[in-house]
Amino acid sequence: MKETTNKILNEIAERFNIKEISMDTSLNDLGLDSLDVAEFLLDLEDKYNISFESDEMQKVTTLQSLTDLIDSKVK
Repeated sequence: MKETTNKILNEIAERFNIKEISMDTSLNDLGLDSLDVAEFLLDLEDKYNISFESDEMQKVTTLQSLTDLIDSKVK
């Protein structure tokens, strides 16, 4: 896993109090709704100086899709 991916997973676990994380876990299964995900992505935009399009955010449904999107932006 990339260093950024590990950082993101740790941030998700800490922020949303998640004990076990699997890359194919659905964000809904983790108890996250679209607002939680949008707020988290907005925070990441500020932290990593990147931006996400709304259609990109709507495609985020699993931890894998979330980290893939972030990795594609953070170079």
